[in-house]
Amino acid sequence: KDGKLSRDDFLAGMEASGSPQWSNVFDMLDEDGDGYIDFRVYLIGMAFANTNLSSETIFERVYSIFDVDGDGYLNLNEFEAILRKVFRD
Repeated sequence: KDGKLSRDDFLAGMEASGSPQWSNVFDMLDEDGDGYIDFRVYLIGMAFANTNLSSETIFERVYSIFDVDGDGYLNLNEFEAILRKVFRD
């Protein structure tokens, strides 16, 4: 494929078809809102399902999704993108 996963692909991989919680996680990971995530982002989503990871490790992986330029900081545009995803209407 093109290296992208749909919501259905994501939910099937998480063994969570029909789960509103995992559907919300997908929405958070769908950076551009096109209904697809790339495989790297999918792997970060898998971290949520891995109960052996510490909260700090999960936070670091999720943080890396939103730190688009990889500088270790969230600039205003990156922070605004987070808020848009959380408070979509």
